[in-house]
Amino acid sequence: MGPGGVAFLEIELKTPPPTLGRAYLLTLPQLRCIATGENQGSHPVNITNEMLSGTPGTFHGITTDLQGWYCVLLLCGSLYYKDIQVPVVTLTGWPEKSVPRNSPSLGYRNTIRKG
Repeated sequence: MGPGGVAFLEIELKTPPPTLGRAYLLTLPQLRCIATGENQGSHPVNITNEMLSGTPGTFHGITTDLQGWYCVLLLCGSLYYKDIQVPVVTLTGWPEKSVPRNSPSLGYRNTIRKG
């Protein structure tokens, strides 16, 4: 994890969206693997196909104990890939569990820049 802060998206929907991002086309097992890794494997993850549909701003707790850094799946909308509508989601944390704001480490910032 390293020194410095971490990044979370707010669950509250804002228009226009203030956050830029990069989209990756993942399978459901790949998304589960990322969620498990982001939670250090210490919190069992449950993400289902049903959780991937809904309106932007819809969110679901994805760890079975509702704990972990990235324990929320947030729906952000959808994109089209080869004429198929694909849900866009991100992993974030619960807003009430916010931690003091710290600048991210240089390594973390470089990872974000590269996407």
